Amino acid sequence: MPLTSRSCTALAVIIFSLFLLVNPGLAEETGERDFAISLYGGVHSEGNMTSSITPDYEFTDNYIVGASFDWKFARWDKYMTFELEPAFMNHMGDTNYQEFTFSILFRWVNFFWNDYVRTSFAVGEGVSYATVIPPI
Repeated sequence: MPLTSRSCTALAVIIFSLFLLVNPGLAEETGERDFAISLYGGVHSEGNMTSSITPDYEFTDNYIVGASFDWKFARWDKYMTFELEPAFMNHMGDTNYQEFTFSILFRWVNFFWNDYVRTSFAVGEGVSYATVIPPI
């Protein structure tokens, strides 16, 4: 029986949730957790990134839902963390396929306003595998 988009998404969410149940603590002395799970979704828009933040953007019939697991494997003093992040995304709409990614991230975590609004900034690079060659 082939996996459908819904069953792949549900399977990814269940696997990540089970990992949280098995390893709920995993915290450092600072109280900051070394593991995180993110769930996200969105709608594709036409044009480039600049047009998507102006009133001129147009949405397409392409949607994405995803889940990622983040592991902080190293820390540079109080300034930066180094992270690994595998992720699963399900693309739906005019295009239907699944995407698996694996990235390494460098996250700056020390901002002077963190006592008021906790902020971090990350950049990363990785590999991606899609179950089909995406048309967009």
